[in-house]
Amino acid sequence: MRPLPRSTATSLTLLVLLVPLAACGGEPEQAPALTAPARASAGASTGAPAPAPTTQPPTPAPPAAPGTPAAAGAVLVTEPRLVDPAVAGQADLVVALGPDQVVAPPPAGTRASAEAALGFVGDVVTVVLVVDLPRGDVPVGAAVLRGVPGLDGPSVMDLGAPAPGAARGRVTWVAEAEVPPLAEAWRTGGLADFYVEVVTRRGPTGLVRGQLGP
Repeated sequence: MRPLPRSTATSLTLLVLLVPLAACGGEPEQAPALTAPARASAGASTGAPAPAPTTQPPTPAPPAAPGTPAAAGAVLVTEPRLVDPAVAGQADLVVALGPDQVVAPPPAGTRASAEAALGFVGDVVTVVLVVDLPRGDVPVGAAVLRGVPGLDGPSVMDLGAPAPGAARGRVTWVAEAEVPPLAEAWRTGGLADFYVEVVTRRGPTGLVRGQLGP
């Protein structure tokens, strides 16, 4: 995704604003336990019944560690619902944001969703962020920050003010800047240490959050 000139970013914002915005895994089948060939042969020669096969009970999955976010790691988007498909098609990655990834989440039942498309050219990072806010909520800010899942961290890229002319309940940010630490993380596979977060009046500690890597 090439860096966007200011005029192009404005056009892109208008494009974004005009477009509306797992598999069932059964328990693995246990292979029947194999009886020892020597025992089978001995049973056949003496007329004694062969020993009944035994099976190992399934090993239960370990419980989730306490305090682990419900959605730890990036939630990659292949079919964007909020970001315009034309924008997503030029992006290097698109991630979903949700209240479940916020360290101190908003009140239970808060309905909000967001998608962020990011592009990298050298040290220049372009971000298009689209957020569906709860009714009556007001955006305060948005940023890309450094932090692993479950921990808050410092901002590395402030996304500034949202674009004007937002539709009811839908807010869009378009930002571009040189961010060497973030660009280096993209090149070296370290995006799991970064996330995007949106702060609003109803979510002063974070309304939605999304990690940028698994």
